[in-house]
Order: sequence, then C-alpha cells, then structure tokens
Amino acid sequence: MLLPAVNHVLKIFASDDRAANFAIYADPLLPIAPGVIDAIAGFVVKR
Repeated sequence: MLLPAVNHVLKIFASDDRAANFAIYADPLLPIAPGVIDAIAGFVVKR
C-alpha cells in the first residue's frame, strides 16, 4: 500500500527537505498519518 506524503516512520511529510524530515523522527507527539492504521489492520485481517 502506498500512502502519499507518508514517510517510513508513518507520519505525514510532503517535502524534499531532509532536515525537516529527520526532525519528524524525534517528535513523538506527531500523530501517525491518517490511513496507516486502517491499512495495517486490513493487511493483518487478510493474513
């Protein structure tokens, strides 16, 4: 599943700014991107 503007730590990020993207990794208060939990749950249910 591809979720647009979601980085590999499952948070929203829609920029090419690497420093800003790395800052997301250290911010535990940022929520998981919308659609991620539903996608993971759907995958698990199918398995």
